[in-house]
Amino acid sequence: TILSSATKYNTKGTLSIPVYDETGSGKINMAYASEFAELESNVGSFSSVDLGNFLAGALVKVSKSLISNTDIDLENTIVNLVAEAVARFEEKEVLYGTDSKVQGLRGVTKGVTTASATAITAAELIKLKNSVKKQFRTNAKWIMSNETLTAVELLTDQDGKFLFHEDMTGEWNGYLLGYPVEVSDNMLDIAAGKVVIYFGDFSGVALKQRTDALELNVLRERFATQHAVGINAWIEFDAKVEDTNKIAKLTMKTA
Repeated sequence: TILSSATKYNTKGTLSIPVYDETGSGKINMAYASEFAELESNVGSFSSVDLGNFLAGALVKVSKSLISNTDIDLENTIVNLVAEAVARFEEKEVLYGTDSKVQGLRGVTKGVTTASATAITAAELIKLKNSVKKQFRTNAKWIMSNETLTAVELLTDQDGKFLFHEDMTGEWNGYLLGYPVEVSDNMLDIAAGKVVIYFGDFSGVALKQRTDALELNVLRERFATQHAVGINAWIEFDAKVEDTNKIAKLTMKTA
């Protein structure tokens, strides 16, 4: 998932990551030189990506009667379900963010907008891939929803060959234009104005968490008067794009 691919910073407090920008004329210039001649200095500029702490939590209450009247380890099952819910929430926030909270991939600046509000073309996928420079595509992959993948699987090139190829190892959902495809249930389906595909090396995403990323608590005493057990989870995290060169997005045309 994108959570495993992101660059992780397990730390407390606010984190400021220096980011080097070589756009425009301010880039390191390597050129031929002569002995005793002075070199001319050229360098880009540094900015920063600042990551804070956004708190999110979940609470589940389970009847003690339900727990005691089954041979299944229901308490542990609920703990696992809560942990899965936390992972789904965190992935969704990294992919799309929320106003005034986690920015996530909203910081992606490269991309392609489709000519249609309801369909994707092979040419648009090729343009999306090539909007990320070759040097940043070594560990690149596609992320999309299952419905979008279905549409992509039907696309062919000018010779009638399918762009999508099955992955016989089962590690990925398949390969598109030579790069692995990962399906996420948190990705939006094809709809006007929506970002429906991301492509690139997702180490370009900075994910800051506390050292103990997930806090899980089983609350036996608090809900004893309700004859229930509570299970709650807390996470503190933030996520932003720290390298805009590595990731691009496909946005559907606005209707």
